[in-house]
Amino acid sequence: MLVVTTCWVAQLVHPELLQALRRDPPALAAGQWWRVATPLVVQDPPWQWAVLGPLTLGLGAVVERFWGGRTVVGLFVVTGLLGEAVGYAWLPRGAGSSVGAAGLLGVLVAWSLSPAARVLPAVLVPRVRTAAVVTLAASVASVVLHDVHGLPLLAGVAAGGFLLAKDRREDAA
Repeated sequence: MLVVTTCWVAQLVHPELLQALRRDPPALAAGQWWRVATPLVVQDPPWQWAVLGPLTLGLGAVVERFWGGRTVVGLFVVTGLLGEAVGYAWLPRGAGSSVGAAGLLGVLVAWSLSPAARVLPAVLVPRVRTAAVVTLAASVASVVLHDVHGLPLLAGVAAGGFLLAKDRREDAA
């Protein structure tokens, strides 16, 4: 998140960074290979990191509590790159870290639908699970509508399922 925040601040000072780093299929085809990953660290529109920054940090903090900091970074990068790849197909001009945040949210959706969510106060469990199901349905709809956030969120759900299954195997051993 430090890298994304640093790039956001740099983008505020040097607005031309957005044009240099955002998704741009002709520039990518012309050999600007860095455009595979750099759309994840600039924001289009620039104000969105003011909202996404705290949200991403909050999601990351919860995921880190369960699976550690390396997992947070790995999930953010992998699901974020998936979102940017989808973006090249569905929304060729753009940028943003929201796709990485969607992946982190997906992990928490998987967790909230699992037996592990029973650590929450009993009154919250049905509400959290309802929100998770609604989020899951919205991510499927997002894919159908060609929004770049749906597949990263679903990939996060799949990763969360894998992490939960791994935890159960380790607990059983």
